Amino acid sequence: DFYSVIQKNPTDRPLLGLDIGCNTGELTAALLEQFSQNSTENCQPDDNKSTLQTTQHTDFHILGCDIDNILIQRATENNPCPDRLTFQTLDYMNTEERQKTLGSFLQRFGRAK
Repeated sequence: DFYSVIQKNPTDRPLLGLDIGCNTGELTAALLEQFSQNSTENCQPDDNKSTLQTTQHTDFHILGCDIDNILIQRATENNPCPDRLTFQTLDYMNTEERQKTLGSFLQRFGRAK
């Protein structure tokens, strides 16, 4: 689940997300807000203790993709968090385009996969 992913990821390394079919980006922005809020709160009980585990991961970045350029334009214009949300037109079924787009996004954060 989401909280176990957060706890396993080093806090000095950003968490990256992908929203395929993001439409106008409203849900993408809501997901970023939800993830950001929950990342600094008590997340989930530790199996060996009665106290809650806390994670301090706050560096989330999401790439929202949609095949419709007009929807991506709207998402970009209404982007509430351009430093952490990126919107890009993408035909996810086109392997070459997909690899180029995802590769470029990952490279921004020093990642290959």
